[in-house]
Amino acid sequence: MDKDSLLVTPELNNINKYLKSGTRTEITDVINRKAKILKDRTDGLTVKRILLWMNKYTSRLHDGNDNRKFKRSATEILQSMERTGCCDSCTLFTALARSAGIPTMQIITLSKRWGEDIDKGRRTETSGHFFVGVYLKDIHGKFNWVLVDSDRCVTDIRDV
Repeated sequence: MDKDSLLVTPELNNINKYLKSGTRTEITDVINRKAKILKDRTDGLTVKRILLWMNKYTSRLHDGNDNRKFKRSATEILQSMERTGCCDSCTLFTALARSAGIPTMQIITLSKRWGEDIDKGRRTETSGHFFVGVYLKDIHGKFNWVLVDSDRCVTDIRDV
């Protein structure tokens, strides 16, 4: 990981931090109930089940002007069954995974073009993507951070 290009340095030695709720990722009863249903025998299988469920049962809307973008909690997203973009997908996935006991961090990237526009004094709409870092055990029993695109259309377990 190139720490020079990060705005915030992750606390990789403090894994418990990535199990805690945030304002938008609060682990409510609604989130707990859904996570309990999606939990599988391993964390890796749980991640796959969350992704499959999100893509099968929640709608991914493609309206750039939706005024709910970047504002809703995971519980609100779950109750509406609509994701307004990668931010909502990341928020819902993070809350479900953390509720299932899987350390998860949200990773926000900004496009190079957006950065260049800002450098030139042009005020443009922010562009980038939200990903999720998930702390999983590999087949050798060693834990590693794995990058997951929670907004990717997953329709089959083989897509993960």
